[in-house]
This record gives sequence, C-alpha cells and structure tokens, in this order.
Amino acid sequence: MDHLALQGKDVLGFAEPYHDFVKKLLAHSEDPWTDVLLFASDRWLLKPRVAEWLSQGKTLVSSRSIYCSLAYQGAQGVKWDEILRANRWRSLRLPDVCLILDVEPGIAFSRCSRTDKFEKEDFLALVRAQYLRICRNANRFPTRMILIDANATIDEVLHRALEAIGTRRRTRRPS
Repeated sequence: MDHLALQGKDVLGFAEPYHDFVKKLLAHSEDPWTDVLLFASDRWLLKPRVAEWLSQGKTLVSSRSIYCSLAYQGAQGVKWDEILRANRWRSLRLPDVCLILDVEPGIAFSRCSRTDKFEKEDFLALVRAQYLRICRNANRFPTRMILIDANATIDEVLHRALEAIGTRRRTRRPS
C-alpha cells in the first residue's frame, strides 16, 4: 500500500471479514457452509462502502475477496458454483486485480503469526490446490489473476508483486 501511496494514489486497505460481528461469528463456526454465508453477508454489507470509497477515487487494497472463499471453502468441499451463487457474485464489485501468492504449505505455515482453524499445514495444501485451480480457470472470472511465486523471502515476494502490478498496468486495455 505504501508503494501505491508514493505514486500519489489515495489508498485504503481493508480485510474480509470487515465487520466485527461477522469476525466473532466466524471464530465460532465449524461448518464450511456457515462460513460461506457469513463471508457473503459481510461482502454485501460492505458493498455500499466500497461503492462510496470508489466514488471518492480511492484505490482499494484488500487482503481477501470472494476468491478466498472459493479457495478455503472449496478446500472444505463446498462446490464453487454454490459459493458463487451464495455471494450473488455477478452483482458484487469484484477486484480489478487479484494477486495469488503461491507458496508451499510448509513455508506458509512457518509464516503464520496466529493459528486458527485454517492454519494447519495439511489444510493449507488443499487451499493452495484451490488457488491454483482458480488461476487455471481465470477466464471464468472478470478479475485479472496474477500468480506470484511466494516461496522466496518476503522482500523478494513484495518486489515480484509490485513488478507484476506495474506490468499489468502497462498492458491494461484502454477503457
């Protein structure tokens, strides 16, 4: 975000879930379908704010999106079409660009600063497989997917991400 701000962008960062009450409910959820519906509800509650921020010219950066639901709840056995339908995804404002950081589960696990129901090495391998599936099916979604090898140091991953965004901006089709 700092890099975008240095380029003169008015940057706003946020994460899903955005609403505290959804975070609390998710912390106690043990059912993948409940997670799908809670994240979908959070996105719909956030929709007016996203529209407002965009109308103010802000560049939005989020650590999660509907693609995370496809990866995490998909890894738990929920079908993508069901996740997309629950989110009414064609009516959502989807990201323009989605950076998918591809990292070996062992490395990802070692970088986790907290542990929750998702931060288990064997589960992260299933999630990684879903993210790679998203990339293989990128033509199904309006978002531009950028796969980044994230097995390197954090600084190198940041460099790769900034380079990828810069490359995408230069090759973006005119509106």
